[in-house]
Amino acid sequence: MKPIALLIAILALSGCSSIAKNAIKNNSASEVELSAGQCITLKRQCDAADYQQWQQRDGSIGCSCDKIRY
Repeated sequence: MKPIALLIAILALSGCSSIAKNAIKNNSASEVELSAGQCITLKRQCDAADYQQWQQRDGSIGCSCDKIRY
């Protein structure tokens, strides 16, 4: 998951967050969200060890979950 998170962070910092989100969603089992409200929901559905959150260049919050609990 760390290489994927690094890729997301790099792309988000370069202004390509929507491209990064779509690439991750289409090529992995991870869930990626790019707003604080969606991250709150995602965090509730995710094991702590599989959840990552970061602040994007524009100050908004991004997050990902490697394994969602259903």
